[in-house]
Amino acid sequence: MTKLSDLSDPRIEAPPFPLAVGEERFFECRFCGQMVDGEELKEILWHAMPDHEPLEMDG
Repeated sequence: MTKLSDLSDPRIEAPPFPLAVGEERFFECRFCGQMVDGEELKEILWHAMPDHEPLEMDG
């Protein structure tokens, strides 16, 4: 089992998305070009991965 003390410190430069509210919460993914809703955590996490494809949006 990995201990917390075994983990290295994360190197976080800047979030891969803008932090905004209202209409400004939408941003274009820099990896796939799809528009992302900055209030939807699932979308943010998906688009934070460098090797991903655009999501197929539900109905």
